[in-house]
This record gives sequence, C-alpha cells and structure tokens, in this order.
Amino acid sequence: MAGFELIVRPAVFPDIRPQAPRTLAPATDDPTQGIAILGGSGGGLIDLTESYSQSWSRSLPAIESRRRIDKVRTYFTNPDGTLDTEQWIDTEVTTKLWLHDISQDYTRRYANPQADASSEIMETGVMKYNPNFRGAGEL
Repeated sequence: MAGFELIVRPAVFPDIRPQAPRTLAPATDDPTQGIAILGGSGGGLIDLTESYSQSWSRSLPAIESRRRIDKVRTYFTNPDGTLDTEQWIDTEVTTKLWLHDISQDYTRRYANPQADASSEIMETGVMKYNPNFRGAGEL
C-alpha cells in the first residue's frame, strides 16, 4: 500500500505548483526608484445626466404549412432472418417541409426513403396540408 501512496502524493510532481512570489525589494542605490507617483489636477465628479437602455427579443416558432411524404411498408423479420410478409408496419416518411416564419417562407428537404429486401415504397409525393395554417405564401 505504501507504493500506492507515493503515486498519489503531490510531492512526486513538484513542478506542477507555481513558484512563490519574490518577497525582497530589488537592490538599488536610489530608494525612490520603482515607486509610482500618481498625480492629477484634483478630484472632480464625472456624472451622466441621463442614461437609457432598452432591449427586447421575440422569437416565434416556424409554422408548418404543408409536407410531402412517402408511404413505406416495412415487413417483420423473423429471428432466423427470414421475412414474414404477413406482418408489417406502414410509416409515413417526410421528404420535404414547407415552413412559414414571421418574416419568410422556406423549405426543408430530407432524404427520400430507399426500398430494400424488408421494405417497399407504397406511395410517393403525397401532400399533407396543415388545416390550422392561415399565413402568407403559396398553397
């Protein structure tokens, strides 16, 4: 156990501590050398007669006006790796969003789904509209 104590003691690494500041004044012949003298024309009050500051920020979330989706059917895979085409799940994959912000309309694109051995694309390019959207822009 004594070897472990030697490893964690800070005395093993003495160079990681900062050196102590020097406490002796430099040896010079002139006793006033190294002394700063501050002077001025006297004290005076510096005053701001009036100051005003205001800042505010408002952030509104973007509202989705519509989206384009692809409908994908994914089949269940058995533990032995074979496909069970009698069991599946249908999902809607978003490929594009139309969003409306307070100042602009913009879109977000996403990757199109890819069919493989366990899934197939049932429909592409299906448009869904937000019934609560009442903003500017194209619809």
